[in-house]
Amino acid sequence: MPKIYNAPDVPAPSAHFQHIAEVAAGGRLFFFAGQTGRTPDGTIADDIEGQTEQAYRNVIGLCEAAGLTVGDIVQTTIYMTNRDEIHGMHEAQKKILGDAKPPSALIFVSGLAMPAMKIEIVAVAAKD
Repeated sequence: MPKIYNAPDVPAPSAHFQHIAEVAAGGRLFFFAGQTGRTPDGTIADDIEGQTEQAYRNVIGLCEAAGLTVGDIVQTTIYMTNRDEIHGMHEAQKKILGDAKPPSALIFVSGLAMPAMKIEIVAVAAKD
């Protein structure tokens, strides 16, 4: 599990993330392909909450396949297509991630691979 840092002289995280995750030297790094709200059967929820929950379920499923936990995630980059849906994304993120708050960046884009997709999450994880 990474060591987490926040600094008192830097604005506190405004959402479900921390500022820094330290990975010990010699740790193994895992780089995830972007995960969307598409389920294994190919369906995509219509709402941002459903898509965010599924995208994180996909990330967690990949963690489990590699012998990792959500606590091993050290960075996420989130791509969203609609700024107005940020609240719903944050609520779904808290619901799925619980106490895990990896450092994160949020970027708004004009579109993703499929028109129905509202969110894509790229992750990096580390394990000693």
